[in-house]
Amino acid sequence: ATFKLSVTGKNTFKVNAVDKTQVYNGKALKCDVTVSNASTIKGIKVTYSEKEGGTYNETVPTITNVGTKTVYYKVTANNYEEKASPFV
Repeated sequence: ATFKLSVTGKNTFKVNAVDKTQVYNGKALKCDVTVSNASTIKGIKVTYSEKEGGTYNETVPTITNVGTKTVYYKVTANNYEEKASPFV
């Protein structure tokens, strides 16, 4: 018997991170990142940073005053390509 094994690269995430404009209502506003099929991906982690190339952690940054804040996010898991991007 002959077997052929091909390695085509890592899996990729399907991420939904929507830039949004919200009316400030006096409460802290935050962004949302969702990953389709996240419940089926073992070890998935979404982390955030307020600086490009900064320290990422699982705490979602908030905005508490009128203005604009750019938030950077990363989605990681074993055997998946890292997905990183900013949204404002």
